[in-house]
Amino acid sequence: GVLVLSEVMSGRTFGRADLTSAAQQHVLGTLEGMTGLDLMRYPHGIDGCGAPVFSAPLGNWARAFALFAGGGDLPDSRHEACQRIRRSIAAEPLLIAGHGKACSAINAAYGEAITVKTGAEGVYSAAFHELGLGAVVKVRDGNKRGAEVAIGAVIRALGYPIEDSVKGFFQPKLLNWADDEVGDITMPNFVFFS
Repeated sequence: GVLVLSEVMSGRTFGRADLTSAAQQHVLGTLEGMTGLDLMRYPHGIDGCGAPVFSAPLGNWARAFALFAGGGDLPDSRHEACQRIRRSIAAEPLLIAGHGKACSAINAAYGEAITVKTGAEGVYSAAFHELGLGAVVKVRDGNKRGAEVAIGAVIRALGYPIEDSVKGFFQPKLLNWADDEVGDITMPNFVFFS
């Protein structure tokens, strides 16, 4: 996406990953609008593929996913862009992460109702379009398996059925070297207070 954005904005793709490039500044501005923060006030760095990455409180990232889900006021053009992304992910969920990955399986199972994306070091984000809600979980030890179980617990707590195609991610069985089941990873049911 940044490759195309860079070509459209500047007519070139070289340097597109530099934070000072027009494409990255556009991405930064969009993220700041969605999170409601000046992201340069928080630690930032470079991810594994060489692109800038930003940190912020989880609640602000959840806010961004809630806006993406339609749970707030966005300019019409931004709202329509979010809807195009939502429909595109639902139509081609394997393009998010590939075969055998929780992201793709969850997006395939829930279609346009839920959009999820894994992040680095045990982060999982979700947009619940029917509810206009966003959620972000972070597993402190960075384990993606724990984050998958946690996002599954959020999906279940919000009343969505757990589809067979994602049960293995949400309730993984732990196997030893002989392929014997020796444990599992589970999340207790959530209790909500009003």
